Order: sequence, then structure tokens, then C-alpha cells
Amino acid sequence: MRKFFFLPLLVLLLFGKVDLKAQSEGIIIVTTVEYLDLLDGGESRLYITTPDGRTEEVPLRGLYSFGGYISEKKINANDSTVAKRLNELQKRGWSILTATASTQPKTESGKPPCILTRYILVKNNQN
Repeated sequence: MRKFFFLPLLVLLLFGKVDLKAQSEGIIIVTTVEYLDLLDGGESRLYITTPDGRTEEVPLRGLYSFGGYISEKKINANDSTVAKRLNELQKRGWSILTATASTQPKTESGKPPCILTRYILVKNNQN
């Protein structure tokens, strides 16, 4: 009787794992992390994670100017960098499935607050 209990469980685990792997082969995750720190605003980054698990890190400009004001030029430069990368991916047959944004408050360890934006892209089968 025990053999019959483990067999469906084993089949479910094997096929479930294969199905998850097949789903992840067609996804690219693009994440922007923009830190809101006056003293060290240069840590903002764009991360692009490809279906094979490799991650490319692209530096973004810090959001603040020397006077302590949020710099419109730096925001525009970051937007341009992100848009350029997303356009490159779209030209290669990827399309944006979803985009989400969130903010993270300053942590107890002193890590500055940040703005996170995540884009999930899927392969467009029309190409």
C-alpha cells in the first residue's frame, strides 16, 4: 500500500519541477533599485536577470544633486537608461508582462530608503 502512496507523489514532484523549469525559460526580470540617500546616492542600479540565471548589473545615477535636491537630470538619465534596455529587449522579441513598483523604508541597520521597480518580460512567440 505504501508504494501506491509514494508513486503519485514522486510523479507530481518530477513533473511539477519540469513544468516550473519550462515556465522560467521564457522570463526575463528587470529590476531597478534607486536609493534615496543624500550622501551616497550613486548606488542605484538596474539588474537584468536572463532565463539562464545570469544577472547583468548596470549602474544608474544617484537621484540627488550636490545641493540636496532631487535632480531632474539624473531622473531623466535613469529613465533613459531603463527605457533603452527595455527597448533593446523588445526588439529581440520580449514583451512586458507586468511592471510593479514599491518603496522600502530606511532599515534599522541604516540602509537608506529605496524605490524598487520590477518588470517581468516574456518571449513574444510572434517573431
